[in-house]
Order: sequence, then structure tokens, then C-alpha cells
Amino acid sequence: MKRKNVKKTSFVFTLFLAAFLFFTGTNTYAATVGDQLTAPEVGWKRYQYFNQI
Repeated sequence: MKRKNVKKTSFVFTLFLAAFLFFTGTNTYAATVGDQLTAPEVGWKRYQYFNQI
């Protein structure tokens, strides 16, 4: 009985640890509102649109 509880507790702890590392281990380097992008990111092209009416 005691061995079963240890296995269950270990499994739950490992599951929470894995979820914590997965969700906190990701870094996002994105611009936020108000930030100015001075150069396009790798793989992107910058287009200048001019209204020629």
C-alpha cells in the first residue's frame, strides 16, 4: 500500500515538474506595442508602401 502511494506521488511530481519546465522554458523575443523594428527579422522582407494617388 505504501509503495503504491510513493509511485503515485512520484508520478504526479514528475508530471508537474515536466509541465513547469515546458511552459516556463520557452522564450519569446517578439516586439511589443510601441517597439520599433529597425530591421526585418531573418527570413522576412520589408516592403515600403507608398500611396501614389
